[in-house]
Amino acid sequence: MILSNHRRSFIAFGTGGLVLAALAVWMLIAGTASAATLCVNPGGTGGCSSSIQAAVAAASAGDTINVAAGTYTEVGQIVISKNLTIVGAGAGSTIIKTSVDTGNTGDPRGWFLVNSGVNFNLSKVKLDGTGHLVWQGIRDHGTGTISDCSITNIKFNESGPDYAGTGVVVFGSSVNVTNCTFSGIGRVGVLFFGTGVTGSTFSNNTYTGKGAGNWLDYGVEVGAGANATISGNTISGDTGVATVDGSTSAGILVTTFFGAGTAATITGNNITGNTDGIVVGFDASDTSAVQAHLNNITGNPDAGVVSTAPLVNATCNWWGAANGPGPVGPGSGDKGSTNVTFTPWLIAPAPAGPCTGPTPVPTPTPAPTPTPNPTFCAGCPVGGFVDVLSTGSGSGGSVGLSMIALLAMLAAITAVSGSGIYAFLRRRS
Repeated sequence: MILSNHRRSFIAFGTGGLVLAALAVWMLIAGTASAATLCVNPGGTGGCSSSIQAAVAAASAGDTINVAAGTYTEVGQIVISKNLTIVGAGAGSTIIKTSVDTGNTGDPRGWFLVNSGVNFNLSKVKLDGTGHLVWQGIRDHGTGTISDCSITNIKFNESGPDYAGTGVVVFGSSVNVTNCTFSGIGRVGVLFFGTGVTGSTFSNNTYTGKGAGNWLDYGVEVGAGANATISGNTISGDTGVATVDGSTSAGILVTTFFGAGTAATITGNNITGNTDGIVVGFDASDTSAVQAHLNNITGNPDAGVVSTAPLVNATCNWWGAANGPGPVGPGSGDKGSTNVTFTPWLIAPAPAGPCTGPTPVPTPTPAPTPTPNPTFCAGCPVGGFVDVLSTGSGSGGSVGLSMIALLAMLAAITAVSGSGIYAFLRRRS
C-alpha cells in the first residue's frame, strides 16, 4: 500500500516534471537562439551602431558586440547591466575615449560600470582617458574577463590633491585581468577590493609606472579582505613620491588597512625598478597573508620585499644576486625586511634558476699534522748537541764518549732483542 501510494505520487510528479522539463528546454533553446552578434563601426554603416553606448543599449543579455577598428569617443558613463561581451579589432586599432570626466565618489567614479551579478567580457580594445579626469577606467561589481587590452591615461588629479586614477577596480568574486598593458595610470593598475573578491586574477600583464614625480604608482593593490592571485606579470617604473605626505610607490601592495582577510599569491612575476618591489602591510597591526615565489625581484632600491608586520613567505625568489637578499639576508641582492622568510632562494633568475640558496660552503678537509722530529737542543744551532758530546765537555770530562757508547749499545740491543730500554737497564743494574 505504501509502495502503491509512493508510486502514484511519483507518477503524478513525473508527469508534471516532464512538462516543466520540456518548458525549460524550450526556454533554453529560445534563449540560445536569441543571443546575437551586434557590430559597431565609425560610420554606423551596414546595420552597425556608430557608438558603443548605442550597441550596449540595443543588445540583449548574452549578446556579443564586435567593434571595428577606429576611434570612438563615448558620451557619459557606460553601464553594463546585462551579460555582454565586447570584442575590438585589437588594442592598437579599436580605441575608446571619453568626452566627460567621471565622478569622484561611489559608482559614478567608473567610466565603465559593471553591475553586480553581471558577467562582462572585454577584449582587444584600448581605453584612453586622455584629456579628462577619470577616477576608474572600469568599476566591476560582476564577473568576467578583461583581456588583450591597453588601458592608459586613467588619472584624476594624480599629482594632488586626489592622487587618484585606477585602471580597473574589482569588487566581484571572479574578475580576471590578463594580457593587458597599463601606462599613464594615476595611482593603481588594478585594485582588488573587498571580501567579495574570492577568485580573481591578474596575469601576464605589463604595468609601466610614471617614474619619478609627485604622484604614486602601484601596479596591483589587494585590500579590504580581497583574495587574489598575481602571476606572470612585468611591473616596473613605480618610483613616485607624494609630496603631500611622503608616501612612496611599489610594484605590489597588499594590506588589511581597509578590512581584515586580505590575501595574495604572487608567483612568476618580473618586479623591477620600483621604489619597493612588494609591500605587505600598512602598519604594525596589519594581518595580510602573502605567498611570493618564483619571482624575479631586482633593482628595487628601497626593498625587494618589505613587511610592516605580517610574516611573508618569500622563498624561492631571485633577488638579483646568487648570494641572496640583504641586509637581513647574507647577500648583495635586493633587500628584504624582518618578517620576510627568504631562505631558500633562487641562485639564478626564474623560471630556470634552482632554489638552492644559500649554497653550502664545503668544509675543508684538515691537513694531517706532521709528526715532529725529535729535538735534542731546542735552542741550539744545528749540530750543537753533537759538538757537546764529541768534545767531551761537561762534568766528568768523559761523559760525551760514554754517552755515544751508551746510545749505540741501546740501539743495538733494541734491534736484536726487542726488549728495549727495560732490558738494557736491567742488565746495567
